[in-house]
Amino acid sequence: MVVAVNRRNTQRGTMASVLLDDKTGRIEATLFSETYERFRDQIANDRVLVVEGNLVHDEYRGGLSLRAESICSLEDVRIGRAAVVEIALREAWLRQQRLTTVDLIAGLKALLQPVAGGRCEVRLRYQRLDAEVMLRLGGDWRIKPTDGFLRQAQRLFGADALCFCFRAAAGEAPVRLVEQARSG
Repeated sequence: MVVAVNRRNTQRGTMASVLLDDKTGRIEATLFSETYERFRDQIANDRVLVVEGNLVHDEYRGGLSLRAESICSLEDVRIGRAAVVEIALREAWLRQQRLTTVDLIAGLKALLQPVAGGRCEVRLRYQRLDAEVMLRLGGDWRIKPTDGFLRQAQRLFGADALCFCFRAAAGEAPVRLVEQARSG
């Protein structure tokens, strides 16, 4: 998360130092003028960003810093790398919400149609106390899992209803994450 941005003009143009915090520590990322100009619209306080670059020893501050080469939003990473999203449909929760089968189908259709056309497969996991079944939707129902999709799915099916599997980048192991609602 971006906690502070310091912009300054140099002979080569505007550059920025961005202080990042991931709740385990803080690191400063430096964006030189060309990189800053490419990503300037994404840099703002309280934004969650994925920053790629080179880790360097910062002699001035006496620690490590990052020379940023690219920046993207968490939403962009999710859209680009999500391979599968599982939506948990828990019988008890559905009953508590008084959702009929017709309501459920209409809600799923309204949820998925606006984000159709992506690369992310959709699976529905229906859970009862005595049984569980997984339904894989066909290729026409592949989606782009946007932030709006997440908010709407969590509103419809609960804050812990989504589980993502992500495509691994070269040299990485596949990742499975449960998306939780964020406050704010």
